[in-house]
Amino acid sequence: MTGSKRIIRRKPQRGFALLVAIVLSSVAAVITFALSSLAYKNLVLASDASQSQFAFYAADSALECALQGDKGNLSFKYQSGIPFGTSIRCERTNTVTFQATRYNGATEYYSDWFPVNTDGTGSRCARLRVYKDASNNTSIYAEGLNVACTDTANPRALERGIKASYGS
Repeated sequence: MTGSKRIIRRKPQRGFALLVAIVLSSVAAVITFALSSLAYKNLVLASDASQSQFAFYAADSALECALQGDKGNLSFKYQSGIPFGTSIRCERTNTVTFQATRYNGATEYYSDWFPVNTDGTGSRCARLRVYKDASNNTSIYAEGLNVACTDTANPRALERGIKASYGS
């Protein structure tokens, strides 16, 4: 036997590289998804925080308007009989009309949603409730929205409120 050759056969390793590629791609996809989800949640939180500020500024603007209307123009008065409504002028352009009723011995004035100009566009909305009792004690509740008055049913609408109370 001259020149006998020994043949070594190897086992075929088909698909091993494909398996490694799929596993690595899956891990990369999971990491990418997790980072994208985290970034999206941070974006939503940041957006909600700024929108919350817009709603608070709308409430603050409405409160200032009501304070001006009460102290400057004496628009809100206690009425022992059937109360009547009133109106005040806000930001030189908006006239806010109030309905009036009796509530726990006080006169309650309440408005519907009205636009306020907190960012130069008038795209924010607010409403007011003013309580005046016989001793001339006053409570004003202002609520603000981060959306326009025509969009109050928007699921992304945020409402913030502020209250002021003072005596005679």
